Amino acid sequence: MASLRLPFINIREKEVEIQDTKHIPPRSELPNLIIQVETEMHEAAEQLDFERAIVLREKLKKLNTELEKE
Repeated sequence: MASLRLPFINIREKEVEIQDTKHIPPRSELPNLIIQVETEMHEAAEQLDFERAIVLREKLKKLNTELEKE
């Protein structure tokens, strides 16, 4: 299985780095993580932090892909 590399994400004011699929939470927790990242993406866009919003959008794509795998 190929390694999934995601940049830093800020969830609940905590920096988290997801380096590969071993660090992705269990499948049952992915929907909550997706909601958190999506909320953070919208907040970044509202604050005109478009670069961060783009990073979060890409992260959402990878998380959704991971969720759809199984």
